[in-house]
Amino acid sequence: DILTLAKLMITISDNTAANVLAEYFGIEKMKGVFDKLGMKKTRLNRQLYDFESESRGVMNVFTPKEMGELLEKIYKRTLINEETSEFFEDILLQQQINSKIPARLPYDFKVAHKTGEEEETTHDVGIVYAKQPFIVCFASNDTDVPEFEDFMRDTSYRLFCMTEQ
Repeated sequence: DILTLAKLMITISDNTAANVLAEYFGIEKMKGVFDKLGMKKTRLNRQLYDFESESRGVMNVFTPKEMGELLEKIYKRTLINEETSEFFEDILLQQQINSKIPARLPYDFKVAHKTGEEEETTHDVGIVYAKQPFIVCFASNDTDVPEFEDFMRDTSYRLFCMTEQ
């Protein structure tokens, strides 16, 4: 069902689930939803792993700024309404890929986040519930993935330590 696919897309970064949802809802319709949510640059322009479209230069795009704004709305409970914000936060808290933002934080520490991976690309955006909660958004492209993921872990840990004082 739709909810299961959405949870798989978020919690284990299941690209097949994302593609099924994109096909079900329609990529063009999703652009309108992104616009309504205030995301003017974030675009799903093709399905994931559609290498033919990618070879023609059709790329999916998101900006850390827009992801940060979206996460802030979730945190402040203003994304659509309080109930919807809590619903999205709950799913983000179920993320199973915890080798990026939360990796160096204390075990079982709350981080509501969404990862993304493709060849030479790695991302993670999230809300870290420190004493002074903060939002962090990492995005890469054509990068050394292990090096960038280490940067994400280290930076998140340093920010966490700064906010815990």
